[in-house]
This record gives sequence, C-alpha cells and structure tokens, in this order.
Amino acid sequence: MDSDAPQSLGPRLKALRRTRGWTLEAASERTGLAKSTLSKIENGRMSPTVEVLLKLSQGFGVDLAGLFGDARPAPAARSLTRAGTGPRHETRSYSHELLAADMAEKRVTPVRARVKARTLVEYGPLDRHEGQQFLLVLSGAVTMHFAGEAPFRLAAGDSLYFDARTPHACISDGPEEAEILWIHAG
Repeated sequence: MDSDAPQSLGPRLKALRRTRGWTLEAASERTGLAKSTLSKIENGRMSPTVEVLLKLSQGFGVDLAGLFGDARPAPAARSLTRAGTGPRHETRSYSHELLAADMAEKRVTPVRARVKARTLVEYGPLDRHEGQQFLLVLSGAVTMHFAGEAPFRLAAGDSLYFDARTPHACISDGPEEAEILWIHAG
C-alpha cells in the first residue's frame, strides 16, 4: 500500500465512483453523505473523519483500506504490517495508520492512531457511527467523552470497549500526544 495515501483519497474515491457509473447523487444515496461532502473529499478540500470513512467504505462496498489505494486486499490467513508502513490518513483530531490493510474479509478494522486534539473545541462534533469500538492506550493518556456522561481518563495500558453509536470523543491528555490502538467491529 502507498504510504502517501492521504493525498490519493480524493482521486481514488472519484475513480471508484466513476468505475461504478455513479453520479455524486447516486454515491450520496449509497453512503448517506451529502453530495457536497463527497465533492469536497474528491477534490481534496476535506479530510474525512473515521465516521465518514466508514460510511464511504460501506457505501462503496470496499474494505476501509480499499479507499486508500489500488491494491486489492486478498483473502489470507495472516497480515503483517511493519511499524509505520500502513496506509495513513490525517484528520484534525488524529493521525491514523491502517493495520492489516492487505487482508480482505476482516471482521474488524484495526487502526493505530496518534491523538492530536487536546480539547473538545479542537476535536469538533462528537463522533458516532455504527458498530463497536475497542480502544487500547499504547502511550500517553486520553480523556474519553461520551454524550451525557462525565469524561474519564485512560492511561497507557488501559482499554475501553463501547458502542460506537454513542456520541464520543477521544482527547489527548498529557504533555505529549497519546498513541492508541482502535479496533472497529462493524
């Protein structure tokens, strides 16, 4: 997979849409995203959140990693991702590295992430999407925010499993950016 994936997301998405013969309107109906959002992503004017990436993946019927390159994941018994070699995606809140991107038919999507946001204002609106989420703090500390609940802190080694339909945010809490492992089960 190409490690320069963030720059190729827009053209890749446009190519996927055109290969299917879809208009922006048809892609909007299949993904549940506004035509204007799809256009901004295709033209590199918007870096989508994980929530939006999951909607794109589901709507286009491709593995999340399939949004970031031409490589077609293949069925396999195992997948090795060397440190720093997975496809990358940047948002204002996270720097994501997709793991096991070369493996098709995964039941979960593992992502190593650096948490950049330090406040809810920096983070933006709380995320919510289908599926379940597992989080393991690899280094640093994070504060988890859930709609209607008091926030709580997780330190290195702490983990959390939750329903991703609950609006949530993960904020870096400490002198350095935290590093986490997200596992999304959709």
